[in-house]
Amino acid sequence: MHILYGLTAMLLFFVTGLPLDAKVFGLIFLLDENKRQQKKEALRAGFFSLNIDGECRYKEETYSVKGVHFFSARLILLDVAKGACIHRLSLPFDAFSVEDFCHISRICLAMKAKP
Repeated sequence: MHILYGLTAMLLFFVTGLPLDAKVFGLIFLLDENKRQQKKEALRAGFFSLNIDGECRYKEETYSVKGVHFFSARLILLDVAKGACIHRLSLPFDAFSVEDFCHISRICLAMKAKP
């Protein structure tokens, strides 16, 4: 996948007759898309798990889920904490299989329903 981005960037700069501003804009878009893909691949690779008791494992670190900040059919934002540091973890729909995202959604709904 990374080779594809590299080849596209090289073609963008060396083959096209686009102005330099358009080339830079295209390169920024490619770099941003590459970063987004890497995050999705990390989530798909099984580096994420969420338990009903409010424990979340992400990238081999254990976090405590403080709450569900935002919940929709396409995106879930969790407030997670490790020690005194609080992070907001984004869980996009397309980073998981449909079944896994539905399972995570059910867990988040159950956590929101708890007093």
